[in-house]
Amino acid sequence: MSRNKKDSPSIRIKGENVVGSINAEGHAKVDVAQSSVHKTDDANFEKLSDLLEEKIKARPEDPNVDKAEIREQVNQIKTEAIRGKTANLNKLERWIQNLARMAPDIVDVMVASLGGPISGVTAVIHKIAARVKAETENKG
Repeated sequence: MSRNKKDSPSIRIKGENVVGSINAEGHAKVDVAQSSVHKTDDANFEKLSDLLEEKIKARPEDPNVDKAEIREQVNQIKTEAIRGKTANLNKLERWIQNLARMAPDIVDVMVASLGGPISGVTAVIHKIAARVKAETENKG
């Protein structure tokens, strides 16, 4: 039995973060649809969170500022920043300024670790942290 053009084999592939190859020959029709669930900002944000926690743990004890207080301020920043475009920038700036007064070394880590090609949430945090750091240095 011979096939006409309408009967040519077809393949439909759908998935998220799928890796593979497709070989087709003749009159085969291939339709590939893929979406990505991996977001660079999420990865950068998670790395930043882990790094900040490491730095907080490694800080020497300070009788004026408890590590728990620093951690609480960092958590407020993270919680607000996760909101992305709907984040309250005034709150973020105020909290980063508070953090700069309590633990300028932690703000330095924020600025340094977010210094590459970034976007979204991490870009907002970087921009505010860099401005706060510059203002703090100009006052001192």
